[in-house]
Amino acid sequence: MRSAMNVLLVSLTVGLVGALGAGCSSSDSSSGSGSSDPDFNAIANQYSAPTGTYDPKNSGPTLAAYSDQQKQQADSGAFAAAFGGGTSTDGAVATAIQALPAGGGLQCAAPAAGATTGSCTCPNGGNVTFDYAGTQQTQNQSGVVDAVIKYKWNACAMAANTSVDGSMYFQTHIDQAKPAEQRTIVVMKLTVKNDAVTASIDLSYAQMDGKVWFIVKSSDGYVAVSGQGYSDSTKSGTIVIKDKTDTYTCTFQNGKGSCKGEKSGTTVDAG
Repeated sequence: MRSAMNVLLVSLTVGLVGALGAGCSSSDSSSGSGSSDPDFNAIANQYSAPTGTYDPKNSGPTLAAYSDQQKQQADSGAFAAAFGGGTSTDGAVATAIQALPAGGGLQCAAPAAGATTGSCTCPNGGNVTFDYAGTQQTQNQSGVVDAVIKYKWNACAMAANTSVDGSMYFQTHIDQAKPAEQRTIVVMKLTVKNDAVTASIDLSYAQMDGKVWFIVKSSDGYVAVSGQGYSDSTKSGTIVIKDKTDTYTCTFQNGKGSCKGEKSGTTVDAG
C-alpha cells in the first residue's frame, strides 16, 4: 500500500498541476460547502445539460467569465506548487502563498493496515486529513465506479504566519458499459491567510468527452465552456460552448470571430 504521504502528494501535484485541466466557479450550491460532500451527479449534470442560452453576437461576458475561471484554476495549481515553491496569476493569492516554505514540511503517517483515512501534521500547527476509501471501487472489473478522494485542511499552518482551511474533492466516474461517459470532477474550496492578506480559491472543474469544462453563468441560467488554446491576453483561439439548445465551436481573433452550431449547422459572426 502506498504511504499516506505518497497519496497526498500524488493527488495534489498530479490532480492540481496538470492532470485535470481547467476550472469553474463553484458558487452554485451543488458544488458543496462546509462539511457536506459535493453532489457530483448534480455537478456533472451542469456540464451535460446546461440551462442557459449563449448569444455569439454578445460573447464578451462569456469570454470574460471563462478567462476569470482559467485564472482560478491557475491559482489552484499555484497552491499545490507552493508546497514546493510556486507562483500565482492573482496578486492576493500570490501574496498569501509566498510565505509557504519550499519543500512543504507536512508530516504524514502511513495509515494502519486496511485503513483508508489518516492525517498529516502541518509544521506550525493544524493538520490535513484525507480519505481515499472511495478509491477501493476501482478494483471492480465491471459495473459503475464512483471513486472519491477527500482532503480537509484544518488551520494548517505551513509557516508561522500562514494558515490554510478548506476542502478538496477528486471524483472519477466510470461506467464499464459506457466508457465514453467517463468523467473526473474536482471541487476545491480553500482559504489561505497570512499577516498581509486573506485569499480564497473556490472552484470546480471537470474532464468529460475528451475536454475540460467550465460552467459560466448566462442571462437565463448557465452554459458549459471548454477552451482549446484560447488566450485571454490576445482574445484569440478556439472555444466550445454548450447551451440548452446547441453546441457552438467558436474561433476568435482579437475578440472577433465566428461560431458554428453543431446541431443547426449554421455559422454566425461572434464578438
